[in-house]
Order: sequence, then structure tokens, then C-alpha cells
Amino acid sequence: MRRASDLGPIIAQVREAQGIRQADLSASLGFSRTYLAGLESGKPVIQLERVFRVLRRLGIRVTVSFDRPMAQTDEVTRA
Repeated sequence: MRRASDLGPIIAQVREAQGIRQADLSASLGFSRTYLAGLESGKPVIQLERVFRVLRRLGIRVTVSFDRPMAQTDEVTRA
């Protein structure tokens, strides 16, 4: 990942692979499906973009891993 907007498609890919609908995930997290759709499409999220600017400026590299299967205790309804 080089930009904050790179994270959205990863979120969408993992969510879809786990068979979770946008509406279910967003409801379980307490925000709108529209917000989640924007995030997944790479729409800039100002706070996250600022974090990435700080990380880049300091030369900090971020690695994202999504190997962990969902635990049964996760409060997300599967479709």
C-alpha cells in the first residue's frame, strides 16, 4: 500500500471473500453503508489520508495482512 486509497479495495476484497454484505458490515460497525461503499471505492477519508502522509514523511512502511479468518465471536452477519 502506498496511499490511503489503496486500502479500500483490500477491504472490499476481504469482505466479499468472507461473504459479508456491505450493509451488514457497516451496521455492525455503526456507520452507513454509503460511507463503507465510499471507503471501498478509494474515496479519500481525510483522517486516514493524514495518517498516511505522516507515515510517508517519516519513512514508515505499512504492511497489511488479511490472513486471519473471522472468529465466531465477530459480530458481523454473513450473507
